[in-house]
Amino acid sequence: TDADARLAAQLQAEEDMSGVKWDANSTAQLDSMKSSIAGQAWLFTEQVLRLHTQFLMQHKKNDEIAPVALDDMVYTCEKLLQCQETFRKLDLPTNVTIAYHYTCQQSMDTIQQHGLLSKNERNDMMIRENRTHGAAFGNGIYTANNPLAFKSFGEVGLLVATLRGKIQTVSGRNGSGDANTVIGNKRRGFHGGGISYYDEIVVRQSSQCVALIQYKSHLAHDDLIWTYHVELQKLVDIFFNGEVPTELERVHPPEGMVSGGYHSFGAPILLKTGLFASSSVNNANGMTPIIGGATVASGTAPMQQQPQQVKHQTQQQVQYQHQQQRTQAQPAQPRLPQQPQQAQQRHIANRGLNR
Repeated sequence: TDADARLAAQLQAEEDMSGVKWDANSTAQLDSMKSSIAGQAWLFTEQVLRLHTQFLMQHKKNDEIAPVALDDMVYTCEKLLQCQETFRKLDLPTNVTIAYHYTCQQSMDTIQQHGLLSKNERNDMMIRENRTHGAAFGNGIYTANNPLAFKSFGEVGLLVATLRGKIQTVSGRNGSGDANTVIGNKRRGFHGGGISYYDEIVVRQSSQCVALIQYKSHLAHDDLIWTYHVELQKLVDIFFNGEVPTELERVHPPEGMVSGGYHSFGAPILLKTGLFASSSVNNANGMTPIIGGATVASGTAPMQQQPQQVKHQTQQQVQYQHQQQRTQAQPAQPRLPQQPQQAQQRHIANRGLNR
């Protein structure tokens, strides 16, 4: 009817005007968002999406790497920020770092809706497991410090932001009851002692982790995954670690186990980040983060030109990359996540959560 058409036009005009108001008052709104957990979660998710879009334009692997979720990532980031604040009040470590987790494709719907869950949390929510693995070091979400050691656990790899809190190294299930994270290593007695390559880093609850990027497990050997790791850690340092740079060292297989073109990369990388800078910073690699129209300073040298990273590729890898560049279509532009209030309303409506 004419009345419906007029109402639709009015709503569209109001929506268009809200975009204009956002542009006109972006600085004030940005400051307001930075002061709230919901706003910080939305801004962080937006930056992860922008980073991913920039990588897609360069590497064209849009059918093999993608954000885990958008609006749901905002929700899980809020939980992580709230957990971090709780740890801070309890005088526990609050540093957030990037880790790896592998799962099956059938589990991705649950992960996208609820985040990564421990076995106890899945049982409480009556969520059926699609695949079960042993839990040698007790209940929790199992992660690793490298993409290769446990890639046989699933065809989908995840880059995960993790809040470890109080850490305890264990040899079995009998860890301290107040440890937020336990680190176990089934091969601690082999290869001349415990090597961190085989560490299983178990965060005890879902609020301690956020799945950010998913990738096909065959890319575990690809240097692009390490580049994602480094760039995501920069964003994590900005939004979760108070701009304190994280020193990273790429963990490689023990001697005699190098395969598939994977090589060690020696010296650690020190990430340098700046928070919500107001002027543009021209990084040589073009990876300067943008936040709501403002630019975030990042003093790290281009990933592809860092002296610490000596890139080795087999002839097959080079041919594969060239073939991918020739055959894959231009990646579609992912949508931005909903703003905090919209995302919160969506979760309340879909899950009946009272937060």
